[in-house]
Amino acid sequence: MKNHFVFKTVSALLTVLFSVVLLSCQQQQSQPEENGEKSVTATEVPQAVLDAFHTAYPGAVVHEYSEEREDGQLKYEISFEHDSTRYDASYNAAGEVVELERTIAADMLPVAISEALTANYGEMEIRLAEQVNKSGKVFYEVKLTDPKDGKRYEILFNEDGRLVESEEE
Repeated sequence: MKNHFVFKTVSALLTVLFSVVLLSCQQQQSQPEENGEKSVTATEVPQAVLDAFHTAYPGAVVHEYSEEREDGQLKYEISFEHDSTRYDASYNAAGEVVELERTIAADMLPVAISEALTANYGEMEIRLAEQVNKSGKVFYEVKLTDPKDGKRYEILFNEDGRLVESEEE
């Protein structure tokens, strides 16, 4: 009888411990990692974000909702098309725009950026060009592919054509 009681107690403790570990893992998986993006549904996006988005872009076709923790701040990104142009709009939880990326044709890049690309990345192919508005400043993000080895790069310029950041994807 005593062994049966010990077995039931140990079994119950192991079940509780397993449940706690499982819940902990699930909670960690549901949080976006620092600088990692996680796809979410519209119901997971704060109402203030959805209201601000629909006010600014009535009739937009949404492609994806995501959330991302960047510099310790949680932001919500909506990828969409409006008036035949692709956008990515990032909002804080209060519904304020923190960044807006608008896809542009490569020939719409400022001359200084086109010259910098030719001089420094001449043989690479432009996959994507975007105008980025962040913190009241305008930047240009250009995604390149090296045809020799297939490596992909993301280059960020300020509007004067100065290199801000360059990284391999």
